[in-house]
Order: sequence, then C-alpha cells, then structure tokens
Amino acid sequence: MKNIIFKIAEKYLEFCEKNVLSKKDILYETAEKLELPIEKLKTGEEVVVKVQRPGIKKIIETDIHILHYLASLIEKHFPEIKYYEPTKMVEEFARTIRKELDFIREGRIIERFKKNFEGDKTVYFPKVYWEFTSPKVLTMEYIKGFKLSEIERQE
Repeated sequence: MKNIIFKIAEKYLEFCEKNVLSKKDILYETAEKLELPIEKLKTGEEVVVKVQRPGIKKIIETDIHILHYLASLIEKHFPEIKYYEPTKMVEEFARTIRKELDFIREGRIIERFKKNFEGDKTVYFPKVYWEFTSPKVLTMEYIKGFKLSEIERQE
C-alpha cells in the first residue's frame, strides 16, 4: 500500500514541480493520509489535485471478472434468482465503474452541473483547470467548506 501511495505522490510531485509551489515533505505526508492535497498554482489560485491510483484499472477489471463469474454461478445453481439477472447487473456495474476511471469525463460532468445550476446561489461547483487535467489527473478549484457532520458546530 505504501508503494502505491508513493507512486501517486511521485506523479503528483511531477505536476507540482511544473505548475505548483509546493514542498516535498508536505506532499508525502498528505499522500500517506490519502487526502487530496491543496496546492497553489504559480498564478496564486488554490487547487485540489485528484490523481488516479496506479494499477487501479487492472484491479477493477479483475474484480469485475470475479463478480461476473459468481453471477453466472448463481444463475446456474439458483434458477429462482435468474429472474433478477445477476450477470446483467454485473455488466451494468462494469459499464458504470469504467466510466468513473476517466477524470476528463468527471471534469465535463462538473462543468455540465455548473451550467445547469447557473444562477442558483445555493449551489457551487469548482472550476476545472483543463490545462492540468488528464484521464488520470483532475485539477479543480479548492472550495473551502466544512463537512455536513459539522453543521451543528458551525451554528
């Protein structure tokens, strides 16, 4: 697990060295806690950088394969469950989870929501920094806030 965290940190560090004012020790500490680090671009804007875990696609594909196998066994040995179409459920899950691996798609969805809620002052969506975004890295505006579980403390 620690090796994966450091691989993510290395990719993130490459990004930071090119675009962000950052310190290595803060980066590694943040990556170890598996939090999204808040950084400042050279322009002074605060951003959050979401980096895809190396090897996650292979892990997900393995899990999908296992789920599909189990679903087919269930359909074969428990005919009464066949009505619920477990293999089709796994196929739908697979389509959905694969879409989640594309951070460019996630950025487009953020922008679509932002446009759909334009003028609504009760909702805010972060700016996506496309020049620092790729299928495996999503860079967006940092929004200062608090957890919903902390609402009572805020009042």
